[in-house]
Amino acid sequence: MNELLPVALGLIFGTWLWRARRWRPVLSVLAVVLAGACASLFSGEWAVSWRFLLLDVGEAAAGLALGLAACWLSRLGPVVARR
Repeated sequence: MNELLPVALGLIFGTWLWRARRWRPVLSVLAVVLAGACASLFSGEWAVSWRFLLLDVGEAAAGLALGLAACWLSRLGPVVARR
């Protein structure tokens, strides 16, 4: 259950960052690190080992990628087959 928090935070940040075109790369890195750190801190994994921070940052990056991909796909609209 604790592994869903960084993905959910990354997903939220990804949909929020879709509007920031110019600053998207910089804000994406900051959002991923922030989401991973918050998830590691809130779940208590930070006290066990700092390596959990790396795992949570990776999960937050996957969530951010999913959020950005969802926004990009919704911009394209439905795919209609043409004959």
